Amino acid sequence: MESRRRSMRGLEENTMAILDTCGVKDSRDIHDDRLSFLEAVRSASIIATDATIPTRKMFDAIFQIFQDCASLELTVVSYQLLCDLDKHYPRVYFSQSDELVMVQEAWSPFIFSSGNTCEAVNSLSPVELIDSDRFFFLTQTITEMDPLKFGIKDIGNMFLFQYIVSVLAQDFVPRAASYRKSKNWCLLRESLLQLLLGSRKLNFKNLMKECMSIICNRVYDHAELSADLQNEKQASVNTPVDFDTAVSIAMPNLQNEVCISVQRLLTMIMELDVIKMDADKEGFTSRVDGLRTPLVELILEELMYNKDLVCPFLEVFSDPKWKLICSILASIVIWSKNIVETVTVENVLKLLSNESKARQVVKKLNADVAQLLLTLAFQAYLSLKQGVETRSTADEDVRSSSLAQICRDMFSACKNLRTNEKLEMEPFAKEALFTAAAILMTGFNALRAFSKYEKHYGEPELVTEEFYDFLSDVEETATLVDAVLCNSFPEIEAPALDLIPNAVPIGPLLSTVKNPLGHFWAEDSSCLNWLDREEERSVIYIAFGRLAVINEAQLRELASGLEQSGRPFLWVLRPNLVTGSSISEEYFLRRFGEKGKIVNWAPQQKVLAHGSVACFVSHCGWNSTTEGLSNGVPFLCWPCFADQFINRNYICDVWKIGLEVKAGEDGNITGQEFQRKVEALLGDEGIKARASKMKEVTERKLRTGGASIKNLDDLVGRIKGGEFKGSVLDFQPWKSDPQSTRMHVSEE
Repeated sequence: MESRRRSMRGLEENTMAILDTCGVKDSRDIHDDRLSFLEAVRSASIIATDATIPTRKMFDAIFQIFQDCASLELTVVSYQLLCDLDKHYPRVYFSQSDELVMVQEAWSPFIFSSGNTCEAVNSLSPVELIDSDRFFFLTQTITEMDPLKFGIKDIGNMFLFQYIVSVLAQDFVPRAASYRKSKNWCLLRESLLQLLLGSRKLNFKNLMKECMSIICNRVYDHAELSADLQNEKQASVNTPVDFDTAVSIAMPNLQNEVCISVQRLLTMIMELDVIKMDADKEGFTSRVDGLRTPLVELILEELMYNKDLVCPFLEVFSDPKWKLICSILASIVIWSKNIVETVTVENVLKLLSNESKARQVVKKLNADVAQLLLTLAFQAYLSLKQGVETRSTADEDVRSSSLAQICRDMFSACKNLRTNEKLEMEPFAKEALFTAAAILMTGFNALRAFSKYEKHYGEPELVTEEFYDFLSDVEETATLVDAVLCNSFPEIEAPALDLIPNAVPIGPLLSTVKNPLGHFWAEDSSCLNWLDREEERSVIYIAFGRLAVINEAQLRELASGLEQSGRPFLWVLRPNLVTGSSISEEYFLRRFGEKGKIVNWAPQQKVLAHGSVACFVSHCGWNSTTEGLSNGVPFLCWPCFADQFINRNYICDVWKIGLEVKAGEDGNITGQEFQRKVEALLGDEGIKARASKMKEVTERKLRTGGASIKNLDDLVGRIKGGEFKGSVLDFQPWKSDPQSTRMHVSEE
């Protein structure tokens, strides 16, 4: 032990000597010395095999450099070092035996009231540590910061705020988890978060107002900054001489990170409030814990005082559980304190499902707030419903509620809001409505599809408008029909079929290989002769249907992935697949030679039935999906829009007969990702076996006497017998009027 102390003292003396500025006058030399010191600490405490935790004096020096903001480089390097040290030497953590360990002597950036452990440890430190006053001042400074006049000090403050919240979270999260097991309130009483908020010097209400301002201002500042920075002349007038263009580009991301940290802080405080209320019920708390208004009440009070904050705050605040709670509470407080008995999303939706009560709501609220509250509550509910099994607190509303009923009430509520005063539906409300209808039509798996349905290659507004109107018509007429013919069968999506009254599954509807139906472009049957020359189960077949499009950058990445795979491929490169591309077919012929075959359109049923095809790279359109199923071909899923995301989830997560390629930050799928997933797919014997079994199931359905054939024969018999006396609804939007998506009803 003594030798270790000597070693640590030696490390401290050697590293601290680097910072000795005696006789040094040049600021550049001081800057270099500080960088050398930070690098020395990283080498000794993180990189070295016998790494040693820095001494308190070394921590103080790092924190001092971090706060000085002498340069952007020093600020970033010291911030990263502090974060890395916290990961390597946590103050609170769970041991391998699942015991909570609290390192009492660990350095902390905080200093609290007299007699507090943290102050006793840090009281002799020459560094300006964080107390409640300074934390409030830091938050206020960030709130008042002008994004067009910021300097290095402002950036330093933003990094400092992120670091403080990170330290609070690393201390709070394991303590909260331990409390849920042990019910030991003392663990939370001694947490840094409770000590910070419990200070008598802190005006908690004002601090929360500043935090809410940071979240709300994020929406407006981002738009204003982007617009103003487009005007170079204006930017040069409003910014200091040392304004760095590179920093200005990074500023929106810094603001976003601060906004995320604020949300993280608010979420922890609300979790602490829940735990404290539980401890209070159990009689664990005392006067020493102090009294503080729960954060949710303060947020609602602020939102009710300034209703203009409702939309930006709830739109940006991302934690689904607390967004749900705030949304439905705000709805109830705004609409009427006694209008519902219990605070649940079901009751709020039922309220709006009543036309007369919905009319009252529209009178009390402007249109965008009413729609946004409804949409955000629904969005948060779906997020919680998807992951409810992993959560442990305050989710009984989500667990006990019926997903189908929630979606039906959502549809009715939106319809009432749309009817009242001819309210225009906002795009986000249409997305929510489309999601609700899709879940009702396809089952619970649509949740995961639409949680990722953020980008597609078409124009979102056009797709949303068309689907909204079409689904609205479906909902209006669904109660009038005696039978709904479905191009599906129970073995592949029984939950979805169970949700559709009078469903008659007659799928899969396929043209036969011998007698194919019409096609959109001239088929190039030469690809079949080319397939005959390839080895069994060796060819990658790529086809994106008739509507999906990709950009030129994605085209090159896909070509690169095919090249990296080293496998033969058949690629349907239709004339309008690539937007804005000048690449000719000759380019691919020169690049791949005989390794690949490129055609404008292929006889897909015959291709998928060919023995040399190993996998199907598909956009996951339903026709392509059923064709792949019927031929037992594994899928590499590349969905682009609409129901393709739902089909992707069935293929990958339910049937488990395929894998999905993941897009990067730029929205494109890299060649490396494509090559990696191809190898994984073709090496998975389980996927191949399940795909082969699917082929057997579909063949049984289509045989004479099979279930789908029998269902269709029975339906025809019922029609001939006069059982159906009404109309036949034609659910074909492509036959509708170009100016409308209303369905045609024909007497037949």
